[in-house]
Amino acid sequence: MTNSSLSQLSETANITMSNNPVAIGDQLRDHVINLLEARGVRVEREIRIGIKRVDVLATLEDDLEPRRIAIECKNFDRNLSQQEVAVVYTEYESLLNTGSVDGIWLIARKGFSPDAKHLANAKIGFKLFTIDQFEERQFGFSRYVRQLIEIFREQDLNSYYIQQRVSNDEGLIERVHKWIEDGEGGKPLAILGGYGMGKTSFCKYLIYELGTAYLNDVTKRVPIYVRLSEIAKEQELEGLLGKMLAARYRLSAYHFHDIMKLNRRGKFVFIFDGFDEMKHALSWDLFKFNFGEINRAVVENSRVVVAGRPNAFLSDQEHSWALRGTRISGEQTIRLPGSPEYIELTIQPFSKIEAQQFLRRYLTQHLTKSGENIDGISKEWVESRVREFESITHQDDFKRPVHLKIFADIATNRDVGLKDFSVYELYEIATKLTIDREMQKTERLPIDGEKRSKFLQDVAWWLWEKDGGRSLSFNPREVPTTILRRIISAEHESSDDGLLREMFSGAFIERKFGDNFYFAHRSFLEFFIAKKFENAEKSGLTLGTIDATINIEIVDFLRSGEHFSRFVEFALDQMRRYTGELKLMLLNVMHDFMTSTGYDKGQLMNQQHIDLLFKSLPLYDVTNEASVLATLRTLVESDLPMRASEGGMHERGINALYFIVDAIIFNLNKIEFREVTFDTIRELMSQVSFAHLRKVKRAGGELRSAVRRANFSEFLIINCCRATAHNGPDGTPQLLVDFGRILNEIYETRRPKIVVANRTFPLDVGRFAIELPFMEFSMTPADWSLLIEGLR
Repeated sequence: MTNSSLSQLSETANITMSNNPVAIGDQLRDHVINLLEARGVRVEREIRIGIKRVDVLATLEDDLEPRRIAIECKNFDRNLSQQEVAVVYTEYESLLNTGSVDGIWLIARKGFSPDAKHLANAKIGFKLFTIDQFEERQFGFSRYVRQLIEIFREQDLNSYYIQQRVSNDEGLIERVHKWIEDGEGGKPLAILGGYGMGKTSFCKYLIYELGTAYLNDVTKRVPIYVRLSEIAKEQELEGLLGKMLAARYRLSAYHFHDIMKLNRRGKFVFIFDGFDEMKHALSWDLFKFNFGEINRAVVENSRVVVAGRPNAFLSDQEHSWALRGTRISGEQTIRLPGSPEYIELTIQPFSKIEAQQFLRRYLTQHLTKSGENIDGISKEWVESRVREFESITHQDDFKRPVHLKIFADIATNRDVGLKDFSVYELYEIATKLTIDREMQKTERLPIDGEKRSKFLQDVAWWLWEKDGGRSLSFNPREVPTTILRRIISAEHESSDDGLLREMFSGAFIERKFGDNFYFAHRSFLEFFIAKKFENAEKSGLTLGTIDATINIEIVDFLRSGEHFSRFVEFALDQMRRYTGELKLMLLNVMHDFMTSTGYDKGQLMNQQHIDLLFKSLPLYDVTNEASVLATLRTLVESDLPMRASEGGMHERGINALYFIVDAIIFNLNKIEFREVTFDTIRELMSQVSFAHLRKVKRAGGELRSAVRRANFSEFLIINCCRATAHNGPDGTPQLLVDFGRILNEIYETRRPKIVVANRTFPLDVGRFAIELPFMEFSMTPADWSLLIEGLR
């Protein structure tokens, strides 16, 4: 190991001044030892060599032969003088001359006087290091951090950033600093917020704060920033950190295992930004794998932050697994071994005062960047814009930082009067103004604004479909030429590269690094997808495509636009010919629309599977247990008993059973649902043909193999239930009903044409089972005995 390789090491042991000189030295010495041991260097402390007690002895084993280095640590809050350095050398000189050690290193907290450095340079084998130099020379953390903190200055964010809050009006940055300082039981931190709430802006600010502190004192933690939107597949932590630290920021001598050692010693704050953007492109299994890889960074002394939209999780089960380290089973919550529990902080919208502060800063920054003097006239113009904002009726629509920034961008145009914009109009105007501003430039090709807007919409749709809404960036040469051909007329003679340059340079799409172009915010993508949905019929979209690409933010844009009714009516019309799964969110949008408007439901509800689907939607409202129970009772009493002419269950009854059992499974252990569970099995039991079973018995047949699928109720009872070997409190056997198996049977063979997406299928057989007393079911003693025998 060379002299410089030791400076690959790092540790955050707090080095503070003390009135006790010995304690002061010990703190610096312990810090240095931690650095060495993190690298795998063999270290001995306070070892006696001859008559000299050596503070630290490090054995470096990666040279041709091992080298022994005596290390002395001086933790003074000033530069060491020539005399102090000479004393140290004199104390160790005999060890160097006799070959007992191969070198002497003096490590100081602050530095050395010029005369001290001159003295050391004249001595063979004697090296001086500040603790900063010792840590930095090989690893290059300072160079990395200096690059990293620049992202806070991108798009002048540092000029207008407003401090954000969490619950109880606590400052977010103060809360995070407290967590970094205290550790709070070693729990990682999750920063949650809907789209445009400023999660990434805060991450950039946090990086700036931590990075600045580190550059002033290398004993502080180093921020490690990872954009999870760049994950499109299964990604191990080694590769993820290697891509960010070694490839992008060129951290010197990056070694994953060294980083992990330093992490265990408390060197870093890992910031994983945008787990929702990672989720959009991944199945739940791949998402779980990647989240598990992130959790590998959660160890003793670590500080790990994740940030993202909470609606990345499609259910309480997913949320609990990812952020709470638990699995929900009925009313039980089971702790997952090795899975951390995150402290969850939710970013609050801007208050009225914060929104005004944002506008003032943003508009002032705009004037400064434009070269204007910030005089009384300029300040009055800024205040006039703030007053206009205060008069807007729908002011609450602009409490998200992303909306407020777009509003502020519009406000910089002195020719635009501010009025009651909807969110949809806000994005529409921002798009139009950006395009119009570019079209005024003489060098632009004569392509009208409508075509330019359509081009951006098509690019957004292509990118959204390609990456599942996960990615904001793309390579322009990947854009299909068919998109260009739709908006460029034949007389425009130019290369494809020239056309791409023209279209992208005249938009709010920007180039970041290399060949990567990006949309300023994902909300712009969602706005363009909403515009695509408004013309879904004309664009030839299918309901399946809509369902695969829609999210609640896109719905919000649609609701605030002019053509929401047209979109929903098209989706409802498509539903009559659709088979498959649909998101609960989209189904609720359709249902609310039908309920609140004069939509003619007749033709749609004539299809019983659609009628039953909408009737069953309250079952999926996990926030309203009373509504779930009431809907279950209605289905059990009115829809489940329906029988076909041949004696088997009617299709509507089977469809109803699917939704009933789905809801029972998620409420199986709740006492309030026990009676409706009884009623469901009673109804199925009432449809069993005991005459048929007796006939099979007389012929010596086996009930399970002879049961008829035509009578689906009978088939489910015989194949998904059994009689327990033990008796209940009343001395009779118990009926063990496996609802998981029942739901699997229906899902695999007789499920409704349309079901709610994102349910867990197939279910674990035996996991969703419940015992019910046989005596609860009305049947003759002979039938009762026959059934028990068959089910055993």
